[in-house]
Amino acid sequence: MHKALFLFALLVWGCTDSIETTDISVPAAARADVFGMAPEGESPPDIGAMTDQQRRDFGDAMIRMRVDFEQAMATPGGWEDADSRLRPLLDDYPEIPAYQVQQTAGAIMLNTYLLTGEMDDAKADALGFYTDLLIESSSPNAPLLERALTALRGHWSDAEITEAATATIAAGERYVATKADCADCSATEALRRVQSTATADTRAVQVSASIARLQEML
Repeated sequence: MHKALFLFALLVWGCTDSIETTDISVPAAARADVFGMAPEGESPPDIGAMTDQQRRDFGDAMIRMRVDFEQAMATPGGWEDADSRLRPLLDDYPEIPAYQVQQTAGAIMLNTYLLTGEMDDAKADALGFYTDLLIESSSPNAPLLERALTALRGHWSDAEITEAATATIAAGERYVATKADCADCSATEALRRVQSTATADTRAVQVSASIARLQEML
């Protein structure tokens, strides 16, 4: 079921390439691959269990969300304008689980604007907001969050960095364990299993590498 959902999401993602979003070109980073995972105790949408109408509504909402987010990024006003466009959209997709909206928005905003260029207090506040979105939605994207927490040093307290790193490590370890098909394994054993497969899961290996560096922040 998870694989079916992933393939469905990829198909929805691909549909946006043919949709005219704005006269201003969409930054390449806004179309970068976004990966996530449902928080512990919450299941992802089960496409197979949906009615035809629910499936259409979900697919339409996924397309609309991606197009809206890309439009928000396609602005000459820089990160400030993109931020002001994106935040009001976060509650606009009731058909999609909130964690999925939050993980997508956070990843797109960080990749497109907030982890590039100079960092001042206003930009750090925005970075903190979207970093919190990722952490509160249990994003397993440890490589992205590692970069965010590194950039937030000096803007967040040591206690805040430690708390965020701890949460990211937990989500990342759960992601690696899922990829290793080893929910009860230790993080070390899960990584060993992932790395020893005939086709190593590159993303899981990258997540594990970031987890190791995040542990140094504790």
